[in-house]
Amino acid sequence: MRFIIADIPGAEVRRLYPGDENFILAEDESDVHPCIGCMKCWIRDLPECVIRDDFSGMAGKFRTCSELVILSRCVYGGFSPFVKNAVDRLFPVFFNSLEIRDGNTAFQSDIDRPLAMTVCLYDARDENEEHTAEDYARRLAASFEASDISVAFFENVMMMEGGDE
Repeated sequence: MRFIIADIPGAEVRRLYPGDENFILAEDESDVHPCIGCMKCWIRDLPECVIRDDFSGMAGKFRTCSELVILSRCVYGGFSPFVKNAVDRLFPVFFNSLEIRDGNTAFQSDIDRPLAMTVCLYDARDENEEHTAEDYARRLAASFEASDISVAFFENVMMMEGGDE
């Protein structure tokens, strides 16, 4: 199953990644509030965010996926605000603790399964922004202990080709 976080319309995501088994969190269909940094997801018995919005319960769905797909506009070498909010809210999945891995701070995951990660970014302004975004995506994949990562850049959304096609 894919867990797809996208700032493009849900209908477009479904065209790019057909399949009923996919879980799609699309900006035009979801209201996701930003993490408030309360850390309650770390100090409670169950790793779950206290914010009640369309992201509630997503950590459980993320735990079962085999691939994380991120479709986002490239914003200053990172993700769009909606995608960044959703990614930040995945932190309860990495409940155990922090560790230093390859010289970087990373979450210690209690998930024992391989995770692939695909990141498709569009509207990058130049090669420097692409380089920064790719580095950011690879560091995020390392934090998520992804076994495989693919990062691709597109001029615009219409040029994206996805998944099973």
